[in-house]
Formats: sequence, structure tokens, C-alpha cells
Amino acid sequence: MSERDNLEKTLKMARRVLTMLEQQAAGHTSLSMPAELMIRLEDKRSEVAELEARLEALSSPVSSPNIGPPLSQSTGISASERKYLRQYLTSRFSLGELKTLAFDLGLDYEAMPHQTKADFPQALIAYCERLGPQTLKELLQAGLELRSDEGVGEILVKLT
Repeated sequence: MSERDNLEKTLKMARRVLTMLEQQAAGHTSLSMPAELMIRLEDKRSEVAELEARLEALSSPVSSPNIGPPLSQSTGISASERKYLRQYLTSRFSLGELKTLAFDLGLDYEAMPHQTKADFPQALIAYCERLGPQTLKELLQAGLELRSDEGVGEILVKLT
């Protein structure tokens, strides 16, 4: 079995598990959701995103703009800061607001693959990082204008 076949099989299974976890989460509010379920959801979303990126990298030609240093190296933010930004966008904005934010910044939100509302912030951050630190900075500034957050403010200062 090829590496691509293995990734596709693993991704299919991870998506199935993610769907089941999201169905379980749908029965709770953000305040009543068990911490274990929240953590499992975050971990599974990260796993799916990583598998999708690896599969895309296998499919993309070497000249693809998606191949290069890890995203966090291209913008200078850490993995934990990226996670914080993803959680901030996921919890503080609706999908419609996020798409409007992307549109207002001149970003093609339809080019950002996502199956659920929770997938979109991750795709949006990655898209901005690929375009460079200035684009990510503009996203954070626009987000902070709508929903203030001290942690995001600190990351924005780091990008300046």
C-alpha cells in the first residue's frame, strides 16, 4: 500500500471519528460540554488538518506555495499561539462573521477548505500565514476590532 493510500485511509477514519465527536458535542452547550470531549475534539481536528496537509503535499507539485517551512516559522508565531488564535476565532465568531472578515480583508474564503464551522478558523489562519505575516496581522487587527482579547493583542504586538 502506498503512502498516499495509507494517508487517505487514515484521514477517512479520522474524519469519521471527528464527525462522531461533533455529534456528541452538539448535545452540549459550550459551558456544559465535558472537558474531555472538548480536548478530544481539538485533538481530532488537529489530526485531520495535519493529515489533509500531508495528503495535499503529496499531491502538489514541488513548486506549490504550500510547500516550505512550517507555517509558524513563516510568520514567527509559535504553535501554541496558532492554537490560541484558532480557539479565539472558533469560540468568538460565527462562520458567517469569519467569512465576512475574510471577504473584508480581500481573502477568497471559498479557497479555504472546511467542512464545519470549526474547520474554517484553522483554514483561515493557515491561508493568512501562507500569504505572510502582514496578512495575519491584518486578520488579527480586524478580529480585535470586533472582539477584544488580551492574548490575541499580545500575539499582534509580536507580529509588529
